[in-house]
Amino acid sequence: MTSYTRLRFGDVWWRVRSDAARLLFDAAGLRLASWLESGQASIVKQGPHRTVYRVQLDGRSVYIKHIRVPDTRAMLSQWIQSSKSRREWDRIEQAAGWAIPTIVPLALGEQRKAGLVFENFLITEGIDEVESLDIFVQNTLPKLPTQRQGQLRRRLADGLAELTARLHEAGVVHPDLHAGNVLVKLDDTGGVQLHLVDLEEAVPRDRASWRRSRKNLLDLGLFFLL
Repeated sequence: MTSYTRLRFGDVWWRVRSDAARLLFDAAGLRLASWLESGQASIVKQGPHRTVYRVQLDGRSVYIKHIRVPDTRAMLSQWIQSSKSRREWDRIEQAAGWAIPTIVPLALGEQRKAGLVFENFLITEGIDEVESLDIFVQNTLPKLPTQRQGQLRRRLADGLAELTARLHEAGVVHPDLHAGNVLVKLDDTGGVQLHLVDLEEAVPRDRASWRRSRKNLLDLGLFFLL
């Protein structure tokens, strides 16, 4: 079983995979500032509520999602529901139990003050040589030979159907299931591997309704057929 280490730096408390602790932290805390200075870290997404960094480390990559709490509404939301990073961490762990391929969590950090959680962090293992489904279909697929395109379309269709079926069999409701949340990787045998990301809003239910199942299929299927 995976073992975890508890760390604290100032008012930020961390739960870290034991085999990743030295990679991610030094005596002062998370190494993000030094990675940014050296150019190993770059920003891939940025907004008022979150920044996502990609860090390249000795042949492997990690992603750091930094969630901010810019106003009272966001603070109260986290107080009621737990932090966004914790919710996504929990969903990722549950996904493994549902046999749904997804990312690997490495560390969860929460800034705690007066019993409330403010800024929080989720660090995950990167998956090399992947593209989101929307980018793959729009940019990569059309550049391939026609026969190869046909093979990949069929394999993508089968893979998406299987991925969606696993969600539904697990009774999982994902209100934001779209092509940007599915990563595509081509393996050495010409096959296709799919990984589901951004699981923060996914909610387990006893049973996924037919209406919800149909919507998920249409969200992915209609895009894929365009």
